[in-house]
Amino acid sequence: MSFARVYHALVEAGASPQAATDAMEALEESQDEPWKRRVEADIKLLKWMLGANIALTSGIGLALLRILAA
Repeated sequence: MSFARVYHALVEAGASPQAATDAMEALEESQDEPWKRRVEADIKLLKWMLGANIALTSGIGLALLRILAA
């Protein structure tokens, strides 16, 4: 999306240049939000996967130690 075209359209429609700039900046920020949410969701999933992996690996390691100690 061309934000310059949105800006010019708002100014031609009668919006003040400052209001058009504010609207354009808000539109730019809203375009970034889905990407940020996806990254945050991926990080959350990776943290969960790491925690599960550590727990399972620790459990297997302890079970092997018990078997070897017997």
